[in-house]
Amino acid sequence: MIFSYTVSAIVIVAGIGIIAGLIFPPYVPSNFRIITGIVFILYGIYRSVTIWTKSKQTFNNEE
Repeated sequence: MIFSYTVSAIVIVAGIGIIAGLIFPPYVPSNFRIITGIVFILYGIYRSVTIWTKSKQTFNNEE
């Protein structure tokens, strides 16, 4: 579970880096960078929420 949260945090940070222009070279169009960065951030958030929901369900089932 900790590994999954770490991966989702890395994906979110990568998305921020893509939007800021730190990961892609400068000749990549800004529209592509922004869209790709937003997709990475949204995927990281989605992954975190699904992990949190699954862990909450398993905790409730154990009680």
